[in-house]
Amino acid sequence: MKLVCITIVFLIFLSLLAAPIMQISTANAADFSAKEELSAFVTQVLGIDLSQYNQTNENYKIKYPSTYGGVVKEEDLTSDYYANDGSHIQVFAVIYNGYPGMIIIDCLGSTKYVNQPLPENKLNAAKTVLARYPSFAAAYGIDSQAAVAASTMLEPLTELVTTETTQGNMKMEAWARINSDWLSLIGSTVNDTGIDWTYTAKGYDADKKCLRVTFAESEQGFEVIFQDTWGLFQIADVSVSEFEAKNIARSTASKLNLTSVGADNSTVVLHPDWSGERVDARLVMVPGQVYNDSLNAEIHYADSGSIVREPLMLYPEWVFIFYFDKNIGDMTGVQVGVWGDTGEIVLCTAYGHYGNGAPIWTPPSTQGHELLPNATDLPTPPSSPTLTPISSPNSSPTNTPIQTQSPNPTTLQTTTGTQTPTHTNTPTQAPSASPQTSAASDLASTQTCLNTTDLIATILTLFILTALIVATAFRQKRKQRRLIKNRL
Repeated sequence: MKLVCITIVFLIFLSLLAAPIMQISTANAADFSAKEELSAFVTQVLGIDLSQYNQTNENYKIKYPSTYGGVVKEEDLTSDYYANDGSHIQVFAVIYNGYPGMIIIDCLGSTKYVNQPLPENKLNAAKTVLARYPSFAAAYGIDSQAAVAASTMLEPLTELVTTETTQGNMKMEAWARINSDWLSLIGSTVNDTGIDWTYTAKGYDADKKCLRVTFAESEQGFEVIFQDTWGLFQIADVSVSEFEAKNIARSTASKLNLTSVGADNSTVVLHPDWSGERVDARLVMVPGQVYNDSLNAEIHYADSGSIVREPLMLYPEWVFIFYFDKNIGDMTGVQVGVWGDTGEIVLCTAYGHYGNGAPIWTPPSTQGHELLPNATDLPTPPSSPTLTPISSPNSSPTNTPIQTQSPNPTTLQTTTGTQTPTHTNTPTQAPSASPQTSAASDLASTQTCLNTTDLIATILTLFILTALIVATAFRQKRKQRRLIKNRL
């Protein structure tokens, strides 16, 4: 009897150990609804008691953007909350796989229903938000290491003023503005303060991997903006220097066949003046599937290159604009994108504006006149810095995509006809029966299967341990009986 009691106590102990393990294995940010997550954020992080408000005008949508490979669940939510005292709260959120791509809370009128008010001092308010956020994030499977690091960077500050500082791969930019232009429910002129934390390395910023806390206030009310996509994205390395990418881009731009349509509908070959070369250059970090949109599928204006690009990996893209010495109609130059990891061409297009006389272009020819200086005439390249990638412990595949400056659309003439390209990085909603939705469903099913497997494995382990304990007890009992029998 004593042995049975010991066995039961042991099994209970194992069950208590297994419970948190099973909870951890199933805790995934994408498993929660944005409705539940947003309500918890307002209550736990901002300290507003939503139970005192009546919710109305809820608008909730789910989509799987093709620009994230169709495997990222985007939830868009807006809702209004009204209290009996006339105060009004409007919430807006864009959630990517559980990560807050953007949360905006507008509070109109007095908001007296607050359980844990934020400090009046905006620096202390930001510190409070960051202090409360990790416990909220843990409950919803969100990696909050960036918030912990950001809180450490804020700790020495005694006043929130315009400043910029960097620690490791985290760059912090703070600002405090009075009577700034604003566009929100609380007015168009507000006092706003905020802090951005952005991933950076060797002078290159990945704006999409970021954390943000912003406060704005006016006579009409106040607004809080929060964003955390740090744990959502990984960073690819930059292996092609600006000098190397510029040479590649220059050579490609020089082979671009620029033509226009004459008054008699004839094709006119354009010869731009490149004598006073002026170049804009910048590096942007873009999601691997950012060019996976319907327009690119139709006219193939951009090329992802020879490697498979992951939807939630941010890849380097060098963007160059080679300006003409004199404009030709509405065209001011040629834009070229070069992948910063492979050196392959992303896109090459005329750069200009809509309007009469806008030129059209055809893809670069393999032969043609060099309109720009040869790469061999350039000086020796300087040493090139690289981005050192860091791994994110909980890298779930959000938005506010990093946008490359696309050429203002011009008419594209190809061998199959004339198209009018436009390029935006705005995610498009995948239809319910699309492959993207199927991929997302498969991903969710896989996660469910993994969680179920963990549960079954735990149950089997408990069963085997129980069997071993019972068998051991049985053998000991038989041994005792033999000893007693031999003594008799």
